[in-house]
Amino acid sequence: MADLSEGHTHRAYDREAAELVVAREPRVNAYDTEIEAESFRLLARRSPVAGDLRVILAVTRAVTDLERDREFEAALRRLMTVAMEQPQLIRRRPGDR
Repeated sequence: MADLSEGHTHRAYDREAAELVVAREPRVNAYDTEIEAESFRLLARRSPVAGDLRVILAVTRAVTDLERDREFEAALRRLMTVAMEQPQLIRRRPGDR
């Protein structure tokens, strides 16, 4: 997760970090699918109740949220890459240098 926060602490975005986040996106999507499938297998085979059921559902929801966050991060990194390559596309506000 360090690669996710590093770029946010500096004004200058690192092109390599952006490319790494985008490159990892398919692997993260695969993890999400795998964890979701395993959760459904647990639900079907074990028929969990009470606390166990809550844990499985919480993990499934958390993984979905993390994957969505990673998708958003990858989209932002793609936009930053375009902005670095074509700075004329960025609209400046009055008073910006």
